[in-house]
Amino acid sequence: MTIPLLSPNQELRQRIEAAEAAPRYIQIFRTLKAAILEGQLYPNGTLPPERELAHDLGVTRTTVRKALRQLEEEGLLRRYKGSGTYLSASAAIEQPLNVLTGFSQDMARHGLKAGVVWLDRERSLPTSEETFSLALSPTSEVSRLKRLRTADDEPIALELAVLPASILPDPFAVEHSLYEYLTRAGIQPGRALQRLKAGAASPAEADLLRVAPGSPVLHIQRLVFVETQPVEFTRSTYRGDRYEFVVEMKG
Repeated sequence: MTIPLLSPNQELRQRIEAAEAAPRYIQIFRTLKAAILEGQLYPNGTLPPERELAHDLGVTRTTVRKALRQLEEEGLLRRYKGSGTYLSASAAIEQPLNVLTGFSQDMARHGLKAGVVWLDRERSLPTSEETFSLALSPTSEVSRLKRLRTADDEPIALELAVLPASILPDPFAVEHSLYEYLTRAGIQPGRALQRLKAGAASPAEADLLRVAPGSPVLHIQRLVFVETQPVEFTRSTYRGDRYEFVVEMKG
């Protein structure tokens, strides 16, 4: 016996009915947002008309319109009068802060292809900040990896990773993913301290990230440990319109 498949709108309605109690438009907003980021419910990138959504979800067009307006304000949708409602190609990439992963893993989780444009690779003496952060002597050397990180060829972040030369003797040994290199070397990062700070893109950052100077960015500093030994000190600049960090909090 063949079980009939649900239409995207029917599946969306089932998800909404299973959602936590909240005003209906909030339920639709949250559920539709999750579906958009998941990338499977509406794979052609187009949402049905408001009238159809309202009918299939059993709500008024006003309720649907309020939910869509919320999604549009978050940059997940683009609506064109007389044309339709489209999923934004620049939907924000969500990254949980309670999981230690590399950029390549983050992109793979979202179905995106991670890329890298090498800006500089070198081995040299550490700065005073790097010496302190990585618990090195002033005469120890470090390997620096300066990269532009991309998702489906779109610039997402600038990254400068610094590791003790004892961990990464040759900075050119890293091809795409630093964490893949560390895994092959038998090094498994266990925890990290991460600091986030909002900022505005400098002209140089804006040029590389393909945004306007002064656009919002996230400056992120991360110190990664294997047990008690610091093994990676990274400073990154992420596009504020493409990346957002999420923290789950429990009472």
